[in-house]
Amino acid sequence: MNRLPAFLLAFLTAGILKAQPNPADTSNYSNLREQMRDLTAQIKASPANTELYMRRSVVKFALHDWDGAAQDVTKVISLNPRDFEAYMSRGWVRDEQQNYRSALEDYKKALSIDPGNSMAIVTMAMAKFHLKDTAGALQDLGKAITLDPKDWSAYNNRGFIKNKMGDYEGAMVDLDMAIDLDDSKFESFMSRGLSKKALGQYRRAIVDYNKCLFLNPDLAEAYLDRGLSKYELKDFEAALKDLDKAIGMGIHTAGSYLSRAYVKSGLRDHKGAMEDFDQSIALEPNNPEAYNNRGMCKLMLQDAEGAFQDLNKALVLRPDYAKAYGNRGLAKFAQHDYKAAITDFTKAIELNPIFMEAYQYRGYSYERTDELQKAKADAERAASLTGGGSPAGR
Repeated sequence: MNRLPAFLLAFLTAGILKAQPNPADTSNYSNLREQMRDLTAQIKASPANTELYMRRSVVKFALHDWDGAAQDVTKVISLNPRDFEAYMSRGWVRDEQQNYRSALEDYKKALSIDPGNSMAIVTMAMAKFHLKDTAGALQDLGKAITLDPKDWSAYNNRGFIKNKMGDYEGAMVDLDMAIDLDDSKFESFMSRGLSKKALGQYRRAIVDYNKCLFLNPDLAEAYLDRGLSKYELKDFEAALKDLDKAIGMGIHTAGSYLSRAYVKSGLRDHKGAMEDFDQSIALEPNNPEAYNNRGMCKLMLQDAEGAFQDLNKALVLRPDYAKAYGNRGLAKFAQHDYKAAITDFTKAIELNPIFMEAYQYRGYSYERTDELQKAKADAERAASLTGGGSPAGR
């Protein structure tokens, strides 16, 4: 029998992205505080009533008062050491506190009371995953599926873990099954969208993100990843709308600003891109990719000195960064310093022997230094390559 408290059933997607609480929702906050006061008064009148402590723990959980929620559930356990729901609830609270070892012990205790509970096995699996016991987590999820082949959460979480492992095809198999079992869960569409995006299936990923956002319009991460998929399809205007939405909803990370900077660069809004590159670097000052791309943005804005500073910084942070050598070569080429450009393009090619545009621009540089045989060889080599990266890329 899968007995779980209501709030666990509602939030049983351990490790899956969840919509962020809205701090502006003061009416809901006031309502929760009022419930707290009422339950506290009832507990004073009936201090041995375990149900009241459990209900108050749910309110504290909703208020993100993890310590208070854990105290209430611990009180329930002291009153009834065989209370399955109490161990499950405290395990979940400890998950939120990132105290995964204690959470794991609580899930084990719950399973000693109800060994066949597949949902408890799923939550235990996710605690193991957070403790980097991926094999143990997958084994537990397989066991949960054996016990209950229609357990959506087991397939959903196994798909999530496979995504983290880079097994995107395997993740899609599990997430397809999760969606077949219950197509009302935004988490499965979000995770499957991530799988498809990682496999380069951007249009199909967007379909899943659309479905995810239909089910949960407040999930900022879905706007972010849908925007990134649109960027890969070079639909820059639509990508910018999604990234603006994600950042406006509170995703203020180095990666989100960096991604929006790429989109603005694609729209040739170099000044706007500069603002986002600056913000990204302020949040993550040791990211060579950000300096590399801001350097090229500065070059577009005719700030050659600033471009060289950023490209040099990128190479200090990552000495084997072929694209940064290629970009610095482009900057030197733009300043007609062809011999110095050749040196950088040569280094880029050493690091990435299929760097097509490095051959191409080294060939142009050889032309301008009258080394025509070398220019011809580079032109032929560039023509033989179908890719390998452009200097201005990430």
